[in-house]
Amino acid sequence: YRTGSGLDGETLPVDLAANAASLGVNVLRVNDIGELAKAVTEAQASRTSTVIHIETDPLVPAPPSPAWWDVPVAETSVLESTRAARSTYDEHKVHQRGHLKPSAPPASGAIPHRPSPRHAVDLGGT
Repeated sequence: YRTGSGLDGETLPVDLAANAASLGVNVLRVNDIGELAKAVTEAQASRTSTVIHIETDPLVPAPPSPAWWDVPVAETSVLESTRAARSTYDEHKVHQRGHLKPSAPPASGAIPHRPSPRHAVDLGGT
């Protein structure tokens, strides 16, 4: 929790897996790298949206990865530095590539879902 003097207390008890499940998606909770590999395979084979949930230590730095999470710069700002950063972001945005693919062909007549490139994650596969 946060008070006026900074972070004072325990971590906010948010269960992201329960939140995802409350939205109707399949949630796979994993505890180690072996379970993670199996969960990725299961998620890729699933015909429904799937969240893989694994607890990590927030104080341990993550290893290098080709995965990314797009957090755009504000679209409007009174600061010239922010406007310049947004302009650079927009220039680079056109070069982003999506890596997620549908797990199965769409039903006849259905419009296939195409994930936005800003939410795509490279899982190191195809």
